[in-house]
Amino acid sequence: MKKLREIIFIVLCFVMLTGTCHVCAKAGSYSGTYSMKAGLYCKRTIDIKSKLTVTVTPNSYKDGTSGVKLTVWTAKKNFLGNWTPGTEVCSGPSTSQFTKTWKHKGKIQGLYFMNPTHQDVWKGTFKLSWD
Repeated sequence: MKKLREIIFIVLCFVMLTGTCHVCAKAGSYSGTYSMKAGLYCKRTIDIKSKLTVTVTPNSYKDGTSGVKLTVWTAKKNFLGNWTPGTEVCSGPSTSQFTKTWKHKGKIQGLYFMNPTHQDVWKGTFKLSWD
């Protein structure tokens, strides 16, 4: 019985150490689509080591509002469990593709893509990559 406990302990230590190393060293990427009238929350925790690159591509120039910027914010849950915007990450034209890099280190709970018109429906894709 004592030998079995030792083996289990060693296996658990090995699994925990190797699993942690993979998570710490891993860069990542994520892509998705948006169709929004006011905003869209991307509820994905991201552990950024140095930078986050955001690329936003509208489906066409009609899927944005001329002269109005799409803004990307960090997002987090407040004490009531509701999602709220936090710090501005980047912004760019809502009618054409843009790519911005945000230098940051640490975990964020998600992102919020904001359409300030609250009237026009914007559609497109986004890609996030981080290291």
